[in-house]
Amino acid sequence: MMSGPQHIESAFNDSAGMYDETFENNPITQRIRPIIWQSLLKHFKPGDHILELNCGTGTDAIMLAEQGINVTAIDSSTRMIETARQKVIKKQLTNHIHLQVLNFENLEYLVRIDPFGNGRLYDGAFSNFGGFNCTPELKSVVERLSMLVKTHGVIIACLLNKICIWEMMSFLVRGKLGKAFRRLHNDCIQANLGGVSVQVWYYSPGQFANILSPWFTVEGIYGLNIFSPSPNSMSFASKHQALTTSLLNIDERFRYRFPFYALGDHFVVEARRSS
Repeated sequence: MMSGPQHIESAFNDSAGMYDETFENNPITQRIRPIIWQSLLKHFKPGDHILELNCGTGTDAIMLAEQGINVTAIDSSTRMIETARQKVIKKQLTNHIHLQVLNFENLEYLVRIDPFGNGRLYDGAFSNFGGFNCTPELKSVVERLSMLVKTHGVIIACLLNKICIWEMMSFLVRGKLGKAFRRLHNDCIQANLGGVSVQVWYYSPGQFANILSPWFTVEGIYGLNIFSPSPNSMSFASKHQALTTSLLNIDERFRYRFPFYALGDHFVVEARRSS
């Protein structure tokens, strides 16, 4: 069995054709993505040059480009990048988005390119929906990223959480005790990431903040899908739409509060490059 970058690339290449249908168009994804977009637009402004890691089919990059923000978007999957390229061309945003097939464990390549003439350091960076969970060498990735982001630049990262109350309860009520606590393992496990089965490593907000600390200062943390079903629970959400909406509304009230932000399917960290 393949592992590491080759495994990730192969898995997403195989699923690229269905990715938008299974994940991007998922009603739960569509409900929580704008929450992350609020963070992006709070920190990034027109004319900025942002690095997106694990860009998938380009949904976030396109949103930023439509706001006048330049994006270098990388992904290890050639088919994901090709799908993103087609969408960027259709939206006529090629002047704002530079797409690159690149694994984020090879970020040093980016010091040699300057697609928008803004200089080789980025105003900020982000990784959405568990991209950072796809490497056992996350600290090395963050260190490389720190060399690409300007002093006081912001990174925004959305990671799969180590403790997910919804997932635990979902497996427990179905008698799947082995799966209920699978995220607590320190080793990688096979999991569903954006509708794709890949090897992932789970982190808590505290663990990720510690990884960031030599180079970035955490300014904010919030949780997603704390009490509500995650994007992987569309079957439940479809059968119980009113309840799902109510639970998503409860999330809104608690997502910024400790310990609740540490109990959701994902957490989002906003951190600033230290001087």
